[in-house]
Amino acid sequence: MAWHFGLALDKKVRFTDWLAESLSEEQIQYAVGDVIRLLDLYDLLNGKLEEKGLAELYRECREFLSTHVRLRLHGCADPFSY
Repeated sequence: MAWHFGLALDKKVRFTDWLAESLSEEQIQYAVGDVIRLLDLYDLLNGKLEEKGLAELYRECREFLSTHVRLRLHGCADPFSY
């Protein structure tokens, strides 16, 4: 976030107990802010992929990722380890 938007995020809440029965108000606000910023980052990075003509390649890589995981879970060798 700092790189793309100049935002310095307060990370102290990140290291609190997120498995607790209830989250603190500070944790909730951190999570909401994180999600809002991630949507902006997603839009920004998608725009950069489009500008560079890489959006289709990125989509293909994302689609292959689940196939790669399934192959590995079934004991197949990594197709890229040649």
